[in-house]
Amino acid sequence: MKKIQVMVVVLSLFLAASFCFAQDRGTAAEAKALLDKAVALIKAEGEKAYPKIQDSKGEFINKDLYIYVFAAETATVAVHPYAPGMIGKSWITLKDANGKAFVQEMLDGAKTKGKGTVDYRWTDPQTKKAEDKSAYYERVGNMVVVSGFYK
Repeated sequence: MKKIQVMVVVLSLFLAASFCFAQDRGTAAEAKALLDKAVALIKAEGEKAYPKIQDSKGEFINKDLYIYVFAAETATVAVHPYAPGMIGKSWITLKDANGKAFVQEMLDGAKTKGKGTVDYRWTDPQTKKAEDKSAYYERVGNMVVVSGFYK
């Protein structure tokens, strides 16, 4: 009987831990809401919004979701809260784990439709494995604002 009780407790702890881990993931709806919030701020404040979006402890971080911004013509990064060393560098030739030019796809979509989604494979910092990811993007002036989420 004691052995069964211990097993129930252990299984409960594993289930609780897996539930907590799952809660650290942002959903597609949360990623879209974060994008909409950032787009609204950039439309209202222009580049003055960038420090707020750049803040890795600020309001544009939700679970594993964040916003990054790059130039619509050159894919030069203007904002990235977790990779500030990328600011000023172009991602125009960046490809995913399968060789897909997903940044170029976002640039093309931003030019033709103004906004959209792109699917790609990217290394998940939690699992350290290439996983399926999607990103919502929207053009605001001469910039593209992006919010991605793991599936």
